[in-house]
Amino acid sequence: MKSMPLAWRIVLVRPRNPLNIGAAARAMANFGFRDLVVVEPYGPT
Repeated sequence: MKSMPLAWRIVLVRPRNPLNIGAAARAMANFGFRDLVVVEPYGPT
């Protein structure tokens, strides 16, 4: 049986600082991850 590669998705929920999104994206690039989802990004009201 042939194994299928795993598909990883990184999810950031309510990140408070845009720098956190950038840091996560850079770390993902270093390890070859490509799928980043941001849920409810922080924004001033």
